[in-house]
Amino acid sequence: MQFVVPVQLIEPIAGERYGHGVEVDADNWADAMADVLIAVGPDWEVAEPFRS
Repeated sequence: MQFVVPVQLIEPIAGERYGHGVEVDADNWADAMADVLIAVGPDWEVAEPFRS
């Protein structure tokens, strides 16, 4: 299934958190969230994915 996982910077840069959505193919939303968390690293926070 295709999911979109919202991500944004934890610490703003010049007042901006630069949020965007990352598309990922995964079996369920938990796998989608985990895949994106690993990919983006510790400077980003991840919100609950939704199906695209």
